[in-house]
Parts: sequence; structure tokens; C-alpha cells
Amino acid sequence: FVTARYADAVPAAWGLDVPGVLTALPRSAAPAIALTFDACGGPGGSGYDAALVATLRTHGVPATLFLNARWIDANPDTFESLAADPLFEIANHGTAHRPLSVTGRSAYGIAGTRDPGEVHDE
Repeated sequence: FVTARYADAVPAAWGLDVPGVLTALPRSAAPAIALTFDACGGPGGSGYDAALVATLRTHGVPATLFLNARWIDANPDTFESLAADPLFEIANHGTAHRPLSVTGRSAYGIAGTRDPGEVHDE
């Protein structure tokens, strides 16, 4: 359904600064910080900083962990432990760590997905 819905869509923007994406809190908002961490796995490595995670746990600091399927496959026990911990929100970082594009555009030297079907699969 999703693939068919967007099969003929033409992108209107590309990059990190696109309309509708919030990149800063409104000035009226209370000061805040969000900790996010990225685990991609694959050729770049499949480890993680256990000392950092232990420090977050010791101090009760919440964080969002963007985990890639390759990393999860390489670290199933660690993934289960992180996912079970209420301090951590687990977020989707894709399967092959490809930038989501419908035209094959690359980002950071990584080839993007070529069409809505590849976006869906990623």
C-alpha cells in the first residue's frame, strides 16, 4: 500500500534542513537536551560503548538509541537488554543504513534508496 501510494511522488526537498522538520526548540520552551546514539553495524563495526551505556544507567539518564538491523543481528543479547531498559527508547535506523531517497541520492558518501519500494524495505 505505501509503495503504491508514493510510486509517482516527486520529492520537493532533500537534505538535513527540509520544511516541516523541527531542528530547534521554540524559544518559549524550557531548556532541554536529547541524547541520541547511533549503532549501524556492518563494515564500520558492530560494537558499542558499554561504558557509556553503564554510565547512562548509573545516572538514570534516558537516551534514544537508533539501531540498525545489522547491529541488532550482531548483538542480539545486548539489544534485548537495551530494549528492556525503560531508560532507552529504541528507534529504527534501517536495515542496510541507506539514506532514504526515492531517486538514489546519496548522503555522507552512502548511496540512497532508489524508489519508494527500497525506502519501504530499508
